[in-house]
Amino acid sequence: MDDLEYLILRFGDHLSQNLHYRDGSDQHTVQRGLFLYRQNRVRSLRLSDDILYATVQDVVPAQVELDLYLKHGSCTCPEKRICKHQMAAFFAVYGRFFPVSEWLETWRDRSEQLSLGIFSSASPKKGPVAEPKGKGSRKEILESTARKAAKSFFKSVVSGKNDMSSLFFQIYADMAIQKIDDSLSSDWEMTPVEMVFACTVFLQGVFEELEKVPALSSETAENFLDLFDVFVGKIENAIARMPRPLPFKAEPLLNRLASISGKFLEREEPFFTVRLYLYWKIWADLLKDKSRRKKEFDRLSRLFKKSGENELLAQAFLCHFFLAGRMKETLTALNASDDGYYFLHHIFLSYSLDNGDLRTAEKILASILHILPGVIENRSPDEIRGFHSWLEGKLFSYAEESGDYDLAEKLFSGLFPHSARSLIRLFLKTEQYGKLSDLLLAAGYGVDNIEGKLLKEISRKDPESLLAIYHWSILREIEAKNRNHYRKAVSHLKKLKAIYKKLKREEEWNRYFDRLLKQFRRLSAFREECKRGKLIHEA
Repeated sequence: MDDLEYLILRFGDHLSQNLHYRDGSDQHTVQRGLFLYRQNRVRSLRLSDDILYATVQDVVPAQVELDLYLKHGSCTCPEKRICKHQMAAFFAVYGRFFPVSEWLETWRDRSEQLSLGIFSSASPKKGPVAEPKGKGSRKEILESTARKAAKSFFKSVVSGKNDMSSLFFQIYADMAIQKIDDSLSSDWEMTPVEMVFACTVFLQGVFEELEKVPALSSETAENFLDLFDVFVGKIENAIARMPRPLPFKAEPLLNRLASISGKFLEREEPFFTVRLYLYWKIWADLLKDKSRRKKEFDRLSRLFKKSGENELLAQAFLCHFFLAGRMKETLTALNASDDGYYFLHHIFLSYSLDNGDLRTAEKILASILHILPGVIENRSPDEIRGFHSWLEGKLFSYAEESGDYDLAEKLFSGLFPHSARSLIRLFLKTEQYGKLSDLLLAAGYGVDNIEGKLLKEISRKDPESLLAIYHWSILREIEAKNRNHYRKAVSHLKKLKAIYKKLKREEEWNRYFDRLLKQFRRLSAFREECKRGKLIHEA
C-alpha cells in the first residue's frame, strides 16, 4: 500500500468515526454525497501536497478541499460541518483505489458495532476472500455465506417501521452480491452452479426475514421486487453458462437446491409470483433428473393432500405435471382456472418456445385463448397491457416458426384495443389489407395516420382496401369546417380518384363525388378548394 492509499483510508476512517449511521442528518449527508458522486458531478479532481481539490456540480457549484493528512475538509457551500460536497469528493478519490461500497459497510458496521465476518471493518480487502480451510464443505461454506449476507442485507434495509431509501437499498444489494461473488470457487465448471446455489439460499433467507415483518410500504415492496429481478437475472445467466452435462461434484449442491427450493412453497406471501418463478426456474432448467423430479412430485402430492388450500403449492404441483409431459392434466387445470393461472401460461409458453416445442406451444396458446375473457374481465387495464406486451413477442415468434397466424389473430383480436398495433403488424405481415383497413377505422386512424411508405405499399397491392379509409378521412376533414382542412380533403380526394381510376371504377367515383358536393353544397369554401384542385372542372 503506498502513502496515498494509506492517507485515503485514514481519512475515510476519520469520516466513519464522525458520521453516525443512525443519525438522520448524517445519513442524509452521505446519501446526497453518494448521489452526486454516482451522477458524475465531481469535476476537476486533483491532488497537491496531500490536499484534494475538487469542483462539485450542484445547483450552485461547490469548491471542495480535503486535507488528507490533517483529516480536515472545507467547502464553499454554507454548511459548517461535513457536507454532501465533501462526501462526493471523498467518494470520487476513494473509488479510484477501493470499492466505495466497502467504506459504506465499514461505516455502517462501526456505527452498529457489528462484525459480519465477511468484510474486515479495519480496511478494505484485496481480492477474493480466501477459501476457509477445515470449516466444512463447499456447500456449507456457500450456504453459510449466503445466509449471513441475507441477514445482514435485511437488517440494513428494514429496521422496524423505517424503510430504507432506494439508493441505499441498491448499495446494500451490491454488497450482498459482492459477498456471494467472493465466496465462489475458481473452478469454471462449478462457478455457475455455485452462483445459482448461493443466490437461491440468499433469496430464501430474505423470504424468511420478510415473513417476520408485518407489512412493507409500497416503496419498499418495489425495492424488493427490483432486488429479486437482479438475483433472478443472475440465476438465469448462471444456468445459461453451465456446462452440459454437469460435473458429478455438483450433486451435493443440486440435492440441497432441491430441498431449499421447496421452502419457497411453504408460504404464499409475500411475493407469490417471485416464489413460484424461482421454484419453476430451478426445476425446469437445472434439476432435470427424472428420479429427482419424481421424488419431488411425490413429496408435493403428499403435501397437497394435506393442504389443498395452498394455491402456491397447487401451481407448483402443476409445474411438475407439465415437466412430466402430462399435458392432458395440465391443460384441464389451466382451462378450468379462468384467469387464475395466467402466470403459468406465461412460463409454460416461454419454455415451449425456447425449446422449439411448437406443438406444446400451440396447446398453451389455445388455453390462453380459452381464459382470455377472464383476463379481460378480472385484470386491470395496466395488467392487460402488460399481458399483451409479453404475449406479443411470443405470438409472433410462434407464428413465424409455425406459419400459423390464425391463432395469433384470434388472440390479438381478443385483446383489442390494447393490441391494435400488434394486429396492424400481423395484417401487414400476412397482407390482409382489407382487415387492416377495417382495423384502422375501428381504431380511429385516418389516411394521415398511415406512413407514406405503407400507404404506397397498400395502394400497390390492394388499392380497394383503402377506399373506406379515404372516405372516412375526407369526411373528417370537411366536417372540421376550415380552409386548411378543406385543402387536405381535396388532396385526399385526388388520391381517391386515382384509386378509382386504377380499379377502373370511374363511374362509381363520379357518383360518390356528386353526392359529396350535394351533401356539402352550402360550404362555399370547400367548393372553391375543389375548383382550385381541378376536381369540379374535371368531374
